[in-house]
Amino acid sequence: MMKKKSLQIRYDGWGDQYDEWIDRTSSRLAVYKSKYAIMQGDRKIIKEGTMQKEGKMFKTWRRRYFKLYDNGDMSYYNAKEDESALGSINVKKMKQTSKQSYGRSKEYGFQVETETRCWKFICDDEQGQNEWVNAVNFVQRGKFTE
Repeated sequence: MMKKKSLQIRYDGWGDQYDEWIDRTSSRLAVYKSKYAIMQGDRKIIKEGTMQKEGKMFKTWRRRYFKLYDNGDMSYYNAKEDESALGSINVKKMKQTSKQSYGRSKEYGFQVETETRCWKFICDDEQGQNEWVNAVNFVQRGKFTE
């Protein structure tokens, strides 16, 4: 099966005369239901924002700023302005992701399982949870599934 190099874009509520064809690697494309895609160097940021992450050694929850790139790297920082990442995970190497609840005030969570670790995250609301899970799955599989 040969992969198509461009995508036909149809805008909701507009006729087919407004359709356009865009190359799959265009920086104009973003993950379905995401607000934007930004280039940072030669990588495209698919999703970014704040979530809580459970620590590896000490099982405490810390608020971090995350950036998910098109190459699979999901880096996390103390704050949005930081240039040096505290760490990262490559979601292309994950076995699976699933939505989780980690308790009463931590109900909008999800986890990413890799060979070496189960990464746990908490979003502020259900919309954020859905957006992050969809974005992670999109990057890992190379396509959107709902």
